[in-house]
Amino acid sequence: MATIIQNKWDNGQAEDVRTTSLNQNALSQNFDTITEPHRLNPMVSSVAESPTVVADSEMSDVLIGQVAGNNYYVGIGYESQSSYLTTFYTKTNVNGTFSKQAVGNYVYSKGSGVAYKNQVYAVEYQAGSPSYYNLIRFDGANSVTTVGSATVSSSSSTVLQAHCFVHPEDNILYMLVGDTISKWDGTTFSTVSTILPTGFSVSSVTNYGTYLAITMNSDTNSLSPVCYLWGRDTSINTLQETIDLGEGSVAIVENLNNNLIFVMSVGGYGQTVLDERMMIKEYAGNTVETLVNLVVGDLVGDPYSYKAKSGNHLYFVTANSDCIWSFGKNKTGNYVLNQSRFIINGDKVTGYTYPYIGSIGGLSMIGDIIWVAGYPMAGGDYIMMRTLSNSDGIAYAGTSIYKTTINPNMPIIDRYDEKQLEAVQVSFTGSGGTIQIKYSVDGSEMSALIPTSENTTTLGKEDVIIMTNEDGGEPLLSGREFQFQIESYGGVKIKELRYKYTNLNTTI
Repeated sequence: MATIIQNKWDNGQAEDVRTTSLNQNALSQNFDTITEPHRLNPMVSSVAESPTVVADSEMSDVLIGQVAGNNYYVGIGYESQSSYLTTFYTKTNVNGTFSKQAVGNYVYSKGSGVAYKNQVYAVEYQAGSPSYYNLIRFDGANSVTTVGSATVSSSSSTVLQAHCFVHPEDNILYMLVGDTISKWDGTTFSTVSTILPTGFSVSSVTNYGTYLAITMNSDTNSLSPVCYLWGRDTSINTLQETIDLGEGSVAIVENLNNNLIFVMSVGGYGQTVLDERMMIKEYAGNTVETLVNLVVGDLVGDPYSYKAKSGNHLYFVTANSDCIWSFGKNKTGNYVLNQSRFIINGDKVTGYTYPYIGSIGGLSMIGDIIWVAGYPMAGGDYIMMRTLSNSDGIAYAGTSIYKTTINPNMPIIDRYDEKQLEAVQVSFTGSGGTIQIKYSVDGSEMSALIPTSENTTTLGKEDVIIMTNEDGGEPLLSGREFQFQIESYGGVKIKELRYKYTNLNTTI
């Protein structure tokens, strides 16, 4: 008879559900597995923002900026789903209500909002042949100033997304669209379209030492994506380095631990692959190394170029999401990928809106508070969700889920022997919420172990539940492959999962 213990949770989502690595998961949603590696801490709920604007508006980005010397939370988005005009909203408190302040002249490029020298900027798309992308500044109530305009030509059949970035070394705002680079230093706006290659479009940008790291995809998906390192000198048509990213399409580049991290997708349009995959690669100044190669399928979809960075972790979203993804190092120094926070407390975000961007409308992060916008799969209007703050009052609305790998932490010698599951035990800190443990044997449907009459916890109590039967009294199953699922509702914190089994007669 053997007893297996899992009381560390921070090694991320496994590429192979039959991995022998310790403390990985098949799925972890809405748990913080990093801050306290020996406890699964549920994430707090999200709440819908409610701007006092017309019902069909679409707010996408949130940041902090100054207007007339005062700090505000500034939201940026469409005035309506018929005009798509760039619109700025403000509020003074994180749990306050946004109100409309100023409207631009053209279509907002979602994700382009940026704070520069304490003021808020955004990019508008002006249709035509060629197209124009205008950098505008929010100056206060009913006041928007266009500081510069870039002419952009591209073979892409869709409107391009604009990317704004302020390099920390020179404190200049760079606007990149398609194959065009523009810069604004607060006084002068200039544009150059001869540095980046034609036939490619920018997907993301970040800093890498003195350089701008610029990722680009082929407009026809016929060539490998690349990352260019550019020394920020517009007077010469020179790129300092070209990094071939290999297979896939690149959505995001971010600087983590002074290395470049690329979030990529393999599959979708133009890809001849059997399984859709998410790949995360790293460039550490020499070669590109694949860190994650995860089969995700159509149910997750491709990553968007929206990103946020906090605590040296990267946060991003995918099409058809119910969670925000996080990627970064755990406390033992390993890179880990997890589905971190729920977007709509467990509901998916999906659908399709104006063709410049798909189902997800934006991702913003200020401190520990995250905003995500999109369409709920369950139906209803476009919505922007915000993480609850202390001033709201903390609540836990979604059911956090942690699914183990198969035969988690089990000795290799026992993994494929026939075994009788004898007992399962969970240790937790109660919150007044509920807890459930489910299990599967040899791929069977998940079955609950804790009767609903016994799964409510006591606030603050350190407790243990031992299960020797299924929730209806049925005996535990025997088999070769065990898998467990922990479900926490209402903030129950999980400390340990252990299970006991007996090896049945074997010939080897």
